[in-house]
Amino acid sequence: MAQKAEEYGSHDKTFIAPGNGVVKVIDTSGAVLLEQAVEPGDIFRMCQAKDEAIRDWVKLAVTRARAAPARRPSSGWTPPAATTRRSSPR
Repeated sequence: MAQKAEEYGSHDKTFIAPGNGVVKVIDTSGAVLLEQAVEPGDIFRMCQAKDEAIRDWVKLAVTRARAAPARRPSSGWTPPAATTRRSSPR
């Protein structure tokens, strides 16, 4: 089911760049997961998706593809790394 949406900038994952630089997302082991060049005033917003929401989306896509197979083939993409590691719920 849909969850309540958060207002823009209403949580701790929205940042305004104070100057030129790079925003980096780093995991607990120190590995850089994402880098984005920013300029003064740029807004950077990190997002997250809960496992339940992703599973619901996939279930909906499969259900729709099975209901109308002549319309178009279903397709998807999974990054190679995602198939070799197991993510833990946070």
